[in-house]
Amino acid sequence: MDYKINYNTWLTNPYLSAEGLNELKAIENDEKEIEYRFGKELEFGTAGMRGIIGMGTNMMNVYTVRRATQGLADYIKSLGAQSRGVAISYDTRRNSTVFALAAASVLSYNDIKVFLYNEPRPVPMLSYAVRKLNCIAGIMITASHNPKEYNGYKVYGEDGAQMSPEATKEVVSYIEKITDYFSVKYTNINSVVETARCGATILKKSFERKYYKELLKLCLSKEAVKKQGKNIKLVYTPVHGTGYVPVTTILKKLKINATIVEEQVMPDTEFSTVEVPNPEY
Repeated sequence: MDYKINYNTWLTNPYLSAEGLNELKAIENDEKEIEYRFGKELEFGTAGMRGIIGMGTNMMNVYTVRRATQGLADYIKSLGAQSRGVAISYDTRRNSTVFALAAASVLSYNDIKVFLYNEPRPVPMLSYAVRKLNCIAGIMITASHNPKEYNGYKVYGEDGAQMSPEATKEVVSYIEKITDYFSVKYTNINSVVETARCGATILKKSFERKYYKELLKLCLSKEAVKKQGKNIKLVYTPVHGTGYVPVTTILKKLKINATIVEEQVMPDTEFSTVEVPNPEY
């Protein structure tokens, strides 16, 4: 790819946001940065795509998210499965809500039903929604344990697991046909409320209660939990992520006591209490 041509194409595109334009102008004298951002396209594999947030074909932004979603939409339409819909969830990272709404906006434009969580929720809850609602696919906006500068876009199949290599290959073939990142059509959506107005179904607390009921069924020994739960010494931290609500909810229902690391409870896009938001560290 000719990164200079790609850079200038984005820089002069009338549909580029003012914020994006300023960001690109700021690097006009940085050859290496321009090459990194525009020397290739963000790779889309079985696990989806992941990259540093910013403007460029090799970065995570609303334009790369819309393009990927249009490819997924074209794949779904090839199956005639628009009515089954796509479930979407997102984490607490920078722009996660923005990217989730961008994906929802493209799906809505393509008349594909959308199921969207009202607040950040982790991957297991996304997988549950895909299976419970009989969706054809799911989208999770997350970069897992990568540094705060990253975000990602993961696609799940109708079984709630990451999309198979075979299906991913087909999705990628549709994505690659879209050479103009700014040509993707979408419905203007700037909030969850607006998403609902576009026909999307917002997954609320009542739906989440069904999830917890399913989890309780997985308890291997209710007697052991009842007998020993209060005696277990357990420390838990969500590391500023999406786990706090589901983890503490299920522990409370099981009556298992846990000491919570309060400093790391609140969502924080900067992960300010850790160097890298990776539980291994």
